Amino acid sequence: MNGKYNPLIFIAGIHGVGKTTLCLSLANTIGVECLDASKLIADQKKLLCMCEIDSGKDANDMHSNQHLLIEAITQRQKEKKWYLLTGHFSLINSSNTIQALPIYVFEAIRPAQVILLVDTVEDISRRIFTRDNVQYDTALLAEMQEIERRQARIVADKLGISVCEAKPDEITKLVAVVKRTISEYGEISS
Repeated sequence: MNGKYNPLIFIAGIHGVGKTTLCLSLANTIGVECLDASKLIADQKKLLCMCEIDSGKDANDMHSNQHLLIEAITQRQKEKKWYLLTGHFSLINSSNTIQALPIYVFEAIRPAQVILLVDTVEDISRRIFTRDNVQYDTALLAEMQEIERRQARIVADKLGISVCEAKPDEITKLVAVVKRTISEYGEISS
């Protein structure tokens, strides 16, 4: 593996776009473990015996949550294998304001590839309502998706990696991207 990047493919997109479903499908097809940034943050909080455990998705405690994510990824990288990591480039805080995640997070986790999932805001809104019984304003979702897209490009440019933008149902294309990335950067040596 090239020392510049970790054996990590970051699957990004706004809430409800289909990151987890895609990640699990890719993991089953390719045999690479799927991780979720929010779960890693929550697990790190439990390890540190933090009293208030939340989903890690609220931007109000963004910096401390992102440091927990960085620590979790750092620990996982000791296992010397490839991972797919689902997460976001932006979050909605409790005031319904969209905040881009700081670039230092991605500089620290050093993904080899970014896959950015996008979809129509109507489909995303429907998925969120079905999954969480929450109705988001489609204008807010559209704004968030645009910020997510913009931040993905900024991060990729800063890291010198590519962004593959796709819809969640483009599984054949995404399997090829993951396989190409793993092949390009190579297997991990101990």
